[in-house]
Amino acid sequence: MARAVKIGAIHLAVEYGEPEVNRKNILDLAHKAADLGCKIIVSPEMGLTGYRFHDRKAIARIVEPDDGPIASSFKDFAKDRQVYFITAFAERDRATGMFYNAVFAFGPEGTLLCKYRKINAESRWACPGPPGQNNVFDSPWGKIGLLICSDSYHSLPSRVSALKGAQLLVLPANWPPSNNFPANIWRMRALENGLWYLACNRTGAEEKFKCQESISHLINPMGEELVAHKSEDSSLMLAEIPLDDKGQFAFGNLREEILARRKPWTYHRIYANLLFFRNITDTLELPKATAIDAQFLVPGKWVPPVEFLEDRLDTFFVENLVVLPLYPYSQDDLMRLEKISKERKLYLICASEEDGVRTHYLMDRGQELKKVPLSQDCFNDPAILGPLVIYFTKASELIHPEPVLCAAKKGADLALALEESFGPNDRFIATLRPIEQLAVGICAHDGAALGLIPEGHVTGRGAYAKGGSSFTYTLDTRILRDKHFLDRVDFEEILKGGGREEDYL
Repeated sequence: MARAVKIGAIHLAVEYGEPEVNRKNILDLAHKAADLGCKIIVSPEMGLTGYRFHDRKAIARIVEPDDGPIASSFKDFAKDRQVYFITAFAERDRATGMFYNAVFAFGPEGTLLCKYRKINAESRWACPGPPGQNNVFDSPWGKIGLLICSDSYHSLPSRVSALKGAQLLVLPANWPPSNNFPANIWRMRALENGLWYLACNRTGAEEKFKCQESISHLINPMGEELVAHKSEDSSLMLAEIPLDDKGQFAFGNLREEILARRKPWTYHRIYANLLFFRNITDTLELPKATAIDAQFLVPGKWVPPVEFLEDRLDTFFVENLVVLPLYPYSQDDLMRLEKISKERKLYLICASEEDGVRTHYLMDRGQELKKVPLSQDCFNDPAILGPLVIYFTKASELIHPEPVLCAAKKGADLALALEESFGPNDRFIATLRPIEQLAVGICAHDGAALGLIPEGHVTGRGAYAKGGSSFTYTLDTRILRDKHFLDRVDFEEILKGGGREEDYL
């Protein structure tokens, strides 16, 4: 039995508006990949034509149906070489005449196994694909899912693919890089779902669209980048996915374990569409939008947080928010903290855990102490402290996009996890999870991180501190409440298993 399946990703220098030239180049590299033993071969998004078409008329002459001559040549290649060939091009639907940015999977039997139409489609010429389309197909090594490029930016399309059984997600892309973007997006999608993630990007340039530095990736289910490939000219990225003793994609149990920890009966808010709410503050009756400085204190292991705070009081300003990690705070500790909150006019948050129940303490400059216990499902309605709407959770729950997205749709400005220790992936998750449209903070004794909503598509804004230190960052709810959600999603798949009888009583 083979111990790995070989993969070839065609890192193509796309010739704009030249489908025949691109088809030849794709097939030449695909044959080379097959000669090298690759059983799964992928070409990039819009690899036949290039990407930047400004209207329907500009691309009309080079779209074709899924059974047209170009598609047939790809189907014949898959059959002749006995491979799975995944390729993407602009499709014309015969029944409606609509155009789609689509990806196709052809199998070794010479059949079209699966087709997926991009949801975040190019609005100038392409119709978005339907949210409930089936994008997963069987292979000898396990189920393979299909998405296209920016459909991976939001979390739910990848999560739906995982719920439909995908163990490998193949993503034809046409995405110029910026620092670690979009690589970190793809790492996050692999990590949060326990999936293999194969992103086949392009190279070359068209107009101002520069892709010479674009990278194709293979990422494992732990979110680790195994292969990263770039070149200015057309080339092949060669990779291998290991197989388990049953001949299936390795680490498949990781995906099952992650999905088994979901709590879909708490996710009902996820379908709410806020698109036409012009002012979420007024609509959801939230506190007035303003800015507040949040200071995360990281005392270090074995250092009592109250003492760490008291040693640094001269560095605090009125109206700051102070965040402390999880700790067995005594009644005396809480009284000292309340006094500090009142005298220094600070908002203050801390938490304790007893018998498996975590309770958050919210202190508002001398007002009555507010206690917020965390439910067994780890999903409470957001709480209000001063100008902030805060969703309390655990760091282990932040692996799932659904509860954070539900909290954002309830108006939460900040998702906050107070912990004893800072896990190896906590900083990465806190940095990427704000794509769900709220800030995300984790505060522990040995580390803390705060991630903010991306500017445009650029992620990574925020702050980080190690044990024995702190950081301060401004949370501006005027920005945090300008929320934009992807609602073209198969919510029925997301909510399956969420119809518990007790929810209707």
